[in-house]
Amino acid sequence: MFLDRTREEIKTLSDLAVRQDYFALKSLPHRNKGACKIVGTHRLAECSEEMERAALAGDDDRIRIALSAEFIAMQRVEEFCASLAVVPTVRGRPRLAAACPCLVH
Repeated sequence: MFLDRTREEIKTLSDLAVRQDYFALKSLPHRNKGACKIVGTHRLAECSEEMERAALAGDDDRIRIALSAEFIAMQRVEEFCASLAVVPTVRGRPRLAAACPCLVH
């Protein structure tokens, strides 16, 4: 599932940042950016793009900031998806107040 995989990738990015593995730090976010765009989590995609640029520059401060931003964006996606667990209904059918791009398969 997208959420589980993305959560694991953020943990991996943190480990890569500690090791200063700039090649992996630009490769993994590049792949993740595409997945984020597909499911509509655009803020996560932006964070991945910034991580990719920071790694290309070898800028540890920017990498740390991008990683923090990615972690926060992921929390927001998880909170949004969790909020959909209780969905109001109309005549027994779910009625969503907002589209949930996280659930697109």
